[in-house]
Amino acid sequence: MLLTFPQAKLKSLHEVVVRNRLEQLRKRQRDEALQAQEELLEGVANVASKGKFRPPPIETSVGQQPLEKIIEPYERGMSPGLVDITKVPHDERHIDIVLELDDKANLVSGIARVIGLGLLNGLR
Repeated sequence: MLLTFPQAKLKSLHEVVVRNRLEQLRKRQRDEALQAQEELLEGVANVASKGKFRPPPIETSVGQQPLEKIIEPYERGMSPGLVDITKVPHDERHIDIVLELDDKANLVSGIARVIGLGLLNGLR
């Protein structure tokens, strides 16, 4: 009985210390991510403003073969089979299922945001 109270107090103090340390690490990670993002955007802006970036030309044929001969026709066997959700491990079930239309809408809005930033103006 004499040790229960100090043990409980020590445990609660340990939890507080661990929680504070996690918050410090998360803050550091956020700061580093923001710094890396700013550096990346500065680099992209510099390249775009100098006009050095030129997209590679798109070739319609690889070697001597026309593109139509290289592309295989789609067959159902190329796609993975359906997954039985009951056989998926519990820790992997938290993954969000995104509908194709929602995914396309998010993609289009993301493209619109990039265009809105003006980063692509110097690439044309």
